[in-house]
Amino acid sequence: MFKGNRRIIGDFGRSLVAMVLTRIGAKVEKLSRKDKFDLFIKQPDGTVIHRPAFVKVKTRRLSPKVKWGDVPPSFEEFKYERELAEREGAGFLLAFVFYNIVKGNPLKLQVKAYIVDSNIVNEEWFVTRTYKERKIRQLSISKILSLKPKEAFIVETSEAML
Repeated sequence: MFKGNRRIIGDFGRSLVAMVLTRIGAKVEKLSRKDKFDLFIKQPDGTVIHRPAFVKVKTRRLSPKVKWGDVPPSFEEFKYERELAEREGAGFLLAFVFYNIVKGNPLKLQVKAYIVDSNIVNEEWFVTRTYKERKIRQLSISKILSLKPKEAFIVETSEAML
């Protein structure tokens, strides 16, 4: 069935990102492990452009010592997935959902989500770390948390019921 609560939290993160993208004009084609959205982007002149996009969602608990719990997103994996999306003529978005449990009520969460276009992500976003005795380049959580509203679409809730 479920392994701990990771599956529930991951589904929560994907659902939250789907809801946010729907609110800003996206049509959700399917919500699965390979999330694909149809984005309808309104240009300044009023024309609407249809663009499919793949969304990679990572959900993590935001605590004083934040780290990736599973195999961290590596630079090579990111480049490969972005190239796959480009081959299909689709965009590639990265979505990071960080949550923290409210003190005194374990059913309430504080949530902060960052939705980033992969075109602004470059090698500076990745740091070299040792993971299971291998050196890999992984996404820097501090870089994600330091994003400004002009660089990413940021959604923040004070408390949300799970």
